[in-house]
Amino acid sequence: LRNKKDELFGYIIDENLDIICISESWINEEVLNESKLEYELDGYLLYTYQRPNRIGGGLALYVKNSLVSVQNDSFKISDDVESLWVDINFESVSNSKENSIRIGVFYRPPNQQTGIEYDKLMINEINSACNSNTLILGDFNLPTINWDTHEVNNEEGRLFMECCQDNFLTQFVEKPTRGKNILDLVLANQDSVKELQIGETLSNSDHNIIRFSLEGPNKFIKSNKAKIPDFKKGDYESFRKKLESINWNIEFKNKNGHQMWERFKSILSDIQNSCIPSRNIRDINRKPSWWNSKISKMIKLKKAAFKKFKQSNDRVDYLEDYKKNRDSLNSFIRKCKREAEINLACNSKKDPKKFFSFYKFNKKKGDRIGPIEINGSLINDDKEIANSLNNYFSSVFTKENLNNFDFETNNEQNHGHESLENIEISPETIKKLIKNIKPNKSAGPDEIYAKILKEGNNSLSVALSILFTRSMSHSEIPDDWKSANVVPIFKKGSRKELENYRPISLTSLVGKLLEKIVKDGIQEHLDQHKLILDSQHGFRTGKSCLTNLLEFLEYATSHVDKGEDIDVIYLDFSKAFDKVPHQRLLHKLKLHGISGYILSWIREWLKDRKQRVTLNGFKSEWQKVLSGVPQGSVLGPLLFIIYLNDLESKLGCKVFKFADDTKLVKTVNDLESSFELQKILDRLIAWAEKWQMEFNVKKCKVSHIGSTNGKFEYEMNGKFLKEVNEEKDLGIIISNDLKSSKQCLAACKKANQMLDHNWNIVSKHGLPISDKMC
Repeated sequence: LRNKKDELFGYIIDENLDIICISESWINEEVLNESKLEYELDGYLLYTYQRPNRIGGGLALYVKNSLVSVQNDSFKISDDVESLWVDINFESVSNSKENSIRIGVFYRPPNQQTGIEYDKLMINEINSACNSNTLILGDFNLPTINWDTHEVNNEEGRLFMECCQDNFLTQFVEKPTRGKNILDLVLANQDSVKELQIGETLSNSDHNIIRFSLEGPNKFIKSNKAKIPDFKKGDYESFRKKLESINWNIEFKNKNGHQMWERFKSILSDIQNSCIPSRNIRDINRKPSWWNSKISKMIKLKKAAFKKFKQSNDRVDYLEDYKKNRDSLNSFIRKCKREAEINLACNSKKDPKKFFSFYKFNKKKGDRIGPIEINGSLINDDKEIANSLNNYFSSVFTKENLNNFDFETNNEQNHGHESLENIEISPETIKKLIKNIKPNKSAGPDEIYAKILKEGNNSLSVALSILFTRSMSHSEIPDDWKSANVVPIFKKGSRKELENYRPISLTSLVGKLLEKIVKDGIQEHLDQHKLILDSQHGFRTGKSCLTNLLEFLEYATSHVDKGEDIDVIYLDFSKAFDKVPHQRLLHKLKLHGISGYILSWIREWLKDRKQRVTLNGFKSEWQKVLSGVPQGSVLGPLLFIIYLNDLESKLGCKVFKFADDTKLVKTVNDLESSFELQKILDRLIAWAEKWQMEFNVKKCKVSHIGSTNGKFEYEMNGKFLKEVNEEKDLGIIISNDLKSSKQCLAACKKANQMLDHNWNIVSKHGLPISDKMC
């Protein structure tokens, strides 16, 4: 496949294929380890079978991301049988056999390489795998079977024919696929194979391409009807004129904030629909940078030349014409790809964004969420997965306990500074904020896009200034601003486990504009009165992961250089952003001088929030948000660091924070100092209980630094902390000898992986692309 993949990808893009099955791929474990990305294609999942301990053979199956698919190895009797099974669901009934198809891809080596025992294993596997809707295809190397008469003249053919009859499999290929023989078969036990054609060869292969349509009981592609604006075809001059003709003061007259918002949406939607057409989400088809229309034309010329050759009864001159078109196509694809890569490399310094876009485009292809394992069963359907994820994300919310919390006595943080009660809102401020929105920013549940806001900025900034002023003065927040489309982001570990996904909230862009105004006002107030402790490096101007690490290393090395010992406690909060209880948060805001209209507005902003998970165009049911600050909102991170601000107020040791990533550092030159650090941890547990936060003690760790360190065993909630010699802190490996060698090795390894990745995704012809990138 390696020397044919560019042409194959050209076919896939040009014909917009849904499923592509390949036998004799020559993809093995070594190839996958070295260059799997080279074989992946954007928008498709790649499934493979690798021949064990031998070169050659191998199978590959590409399935479009818009299909619900999962590999099924439960029928494999022997790894020696070269087969690959994938189940595909038509509709949203994931466990219904009537709405799914099982596809098996095979490569059966010629008789002299296998033997009758191999065939028996293969047939047993087919017998075991066949259900009511099965499609089997591949290179079976059984030229002795006459598929017109079903006559066979050897034992291998007889066994295979009996297998087909026992499983009611019909063979659909009627013409030779290699020379004069029918070696490549398409078998199905339903009348689902339509319009089968034997086409040309792929590159210099000696097997012909087989194309056919596959019909399901309903729709083969998932019924994803979601639409988005087709911004490329928008009439923006007309759009702006219509918006600027609106008198927003008249439109909003005698309306409350909720009514204003509904009127705003209605007007904007009507004008948008009249000026900007829409298209289905699944019409999106990202093509590689080297693709152009001439490649598509040359593919058609190659197909036409092959058709003429077959219609001419295999005339030599037509064969030569076909080969000429075939070779020209391959050469042109290589040329286009190479030129695109060299151009990218030459301009990598001038336009690094374009280079990294190319890198990311080729880095993670075909990744999808699921299947998810629930109670021992695999869930494949996107709607069910979305609901399962939303149920899990909602399960971690905190049910706030107000019975034993006295807001009057918990005033340790009252800083005594003047309060921030209101914020000025003007059209000019909003216009500037809209101008700075990234045009590709994702829309929230209200489906108001960044492009729409930017194109209508002059008029919309006036409308929003009226709406925002009303919202702030009356604490009226539309439900759309309190709703979130949650995108699940895979962290690490098994993709089948719910806990390995993090929720990122996509909220209303309009709502975020007002959040930004509120956030900037609060930030200015906090900075002016120096209310946020210097230990916090997250979400603060002039602070970062780098400042956190530099200050920590400076502190640690200064003590070690004096011959002192230190212990570092790495703390891990459990779902910190999601667990923040709202009434306690509002209490802390008040203690930080936030009051009046702003505090009332935030109280309403936190109230009655809801979320749903969106996955491949499918949406889960809504769930109430009982606690937390939305990850993905503008205001949430600032509220979070305010909530954690007093964490170290009574600890008595050095603390370094980046959002919720927290480490405690204390000199421990004697046993008494270690006892004191244990008391600090006890006070920390008490703080967490009081403010209803939770530590994941299993992930909390201790690093003992210093040549005479006594390595005291610390505990939290009755569990001893794990001792580590090194810890990945904000992406950097910190060793207990404070040397950087392990981090340097890790960085070098990562750089080599990036170079290897770049090498695998570019052409290997002519001038090395790395020369151009230096």
